[in-house]
Amino acid sequence: MSVRFVAIVSPQSKPIYFKSAPDTPEQISLNHEFIAEMSLDFIEKQGQRLNDKTNQLELLVIHDGITVYGMTDNTQTKYIIGVKSMKETPQLQELMGILSRAFVEYQINPFKKEGAIRSTAFDNKIKSIFDA
Repeated sequence: MSVRFVAIVSPQSKPIYFKSAPDTPEQISLNHEFIAEMSLDFIEKQGQRLNDKTNQLELLVIHDGITVYGMTDNTQTKYIIGVKSMKETPQLQELMGILSRAFVEYQINPFKKEGAIRSTAFDNKIKSIFDA
């Protein structure tokens, strides 16, 4: 499975973190951001149904050969992963867990800055998702 991008979005639908796979050209990365934003529309459209399924992986959208899966947690933070594969695998659930745990660990850091995540340590944890 080839992870193309990851995103974390606040409960208010504000971007907290976005990262395309290493060595992704800027134009492709912008396309990935568009796809991630498009998947937020699906999350909003599904509303309560998705909110009732916290911590469960959901297929959100397929666009430009990228399949996007998402998950919300109990705080309604949204986690999004775009992959080249068309089928869900147990590994995908594991990668979503890495993403959500990394975010929780970042959030409990008393020295973190509010807003978008700008942390080399966080980036290094997310790198393992792309290496999988």
